[in-house]
Amino acid sequence: MGVKAGDVGGGRPPNAARLHCQSLIDAGTWHPVSDRPVILQSNIALGWAARVADREQPSLHVRSWGLTFPTEMPATLIAWARFTTGLWAAVVEVALPTYNGAECVHATLWVPGDTIRPLP
Repeated sequence: MGVKAGDVGGGRPPNAARLHCQSLIDAGTWHPVSDRPVILQSNIALGWAARVADREQPSLHVRSWGLTFPTEMPATLIAWARFTTGLWAAVVEVALPTYNGAECVHATLWVPGDTIRPLP
């Protein structure tokens, strides 16, 4: 079952990232974009979530209902944010499915800019 961003939930929840502060836009810190479909390299952006070293395997229930992500997944780019280091973060919306495919969680993530790419 392929879950795409925006498939579940009947619309987007209110999102603080969508409340744009004009002074941040003018300063070049926050750059909103029209919703743009992208591919998120989730294995890189969310790699920390896959670590299980030095831990017991979770129960079957936890594994079945836990959130999962493929190596790459569809996302929607909603903005870019620049940090004091000069690096840009991509602000994306995704639908993270449970392993059993029964549900998904809509999330707004700030990920490294080089972990997204345009749809082919």
